[in-house]
Amino acid sequence: MTRLTHLDLDLLFEHALNGYQVRVLRSPAGDGQLVAFPRPFSDLELENFVLKVGKFRTARGRVEAAPVAAAKQVGARLLILYSSMR
Repeated sequence: MTRLTHLDLDLLFEHALNGYQVRVLRSPAGDGQLVAFPRPFSDLELENFVLKVGKFRTARGRVEAAPVAAAKQVGARLLILYSSMR
């Protein structure tokens, strides 16, 4: 069985003048970067995301597929937003 390796990525999200900003607090690629961005999700999209990831594990401890897929979708959308701002 393949063992998964995880890396820590600590981010701080804050309100900014015209949206939000995120600062990298700790990352294997370096710390301290700051990026401002507009609000990427509507209230409804955020509510749906929270509902999908709220039950991350089943009673038997298995990771559910739907929350993982939802997290990947949000991450992909944030990556596209970030890439468009560079």
